[in-house]
Amino acid sequence: MRRLALVLAAWLACPAVGWAGASRDFDGTDDNITGGDIAAIDTATSLTVAAWVYHDTITADDQIASKCSSACVEGFYFFRDDVGSASGRTDTYKIFIDEGAGTDQAAIEGATGASPSATWTFVAFTYVTGSSTGLRL
Repeated sequence: MRRLALVLAAWLACPAVGWAGASRDFDGTDDNITGGDIAAIDTATSLTVAAWVYHDTITADDQIASKCSSACVEGFYFFRDDVGSASGRTDTYKIFIDEGAGTDQAAIEGATGASPSATWTFVAFTYVTGSSTGLRL
């Protein structure tokens, strides 16, 4: 998978904190951006993650952005999902949030076919702590 640009921002009460990197040129091999351990995400009360993605193939999962591994405990995992584990939807995007100790979790899967092959696609999620409608894909 190639990613044109990844913009990651964490908004805190005051002052606002964020990071936006320059666009990158990817060749289809080892294409990723590592932002390191962004501590502001750990205590953020709202978060938006967005990326332009291009999938050479749609027969496997592709990580877009995360603050944890695929065995996520406390953090988020945003990825292209070949087959959704909860819904069985195919070729979609998914966001999984875990607020710690595996007790406060939320996940959303997009529609079947939301993740096309060989097409630049803009994907994003937003999250607001403590809101029943605070996770959007």
